Amino acid sequence: MPIDRKYGKVILEKQPTSMLDDEPVIVFRARDILAPLAVQAYAQAVAATKRGLGDSLDSVDDQVDYILQTAREMVSWREARGGGKLPD
Repeated sequence: MPIDRKYGKVILEKQPTSMLDDEPVIVFRARDILAPLAVQAYAQAVAATKRGLGDSLDSVDDQVDYILQTAREMVSWREARGGGKLPD
């Protein structure tokens, strides 16, 4: 089971077979006003790195779109609940 330093063991509905039980992970929560920015920056880093390695544009775009959609969902979730806060 992956482990977040703040929240402890993270239970995943669909745990990738490549993920080790003691693998460190980090959880970004939608209520954290900085989380979507971090997710967007990660998407940009994924795109730049994969394109630099010559990966197909379609596969890169699909992955980046998925990551950016998560950032948009985080913002929508937070706005629907009256705003967010800085991380604890």
